Amino acid sequence: MLVKVELLGDLGKSTENGDRKVEVEVDTGMTVGEVLESLGVTRDQTWNAAMNGNLAYETDVVAEGATLIVFPPIQGG
Repeated sequence: MLVKVELLGDLGKSTENGDRKVEVEVDTGMTVGEVLESLGVTRDQTWNAAMNGNLAYETDVVAEGATLIVFPPIQGG
């Protein structure tokens, strides 16, 4: 199934070509974490994600046609 992934901040540097917006073919039942790992985002990197506009966790199963937006934690105080 096809999903769209947008990697913001330094996370875009994780992909093979440094692409920030990609469409990837993934297996049914893959989790957000597995999709990101397949793109080169390691488990060492800290990130937040939204799937179709809702907060998503590493263990959430990706839906067909989903759009994932992945971004580094916001810092400040």
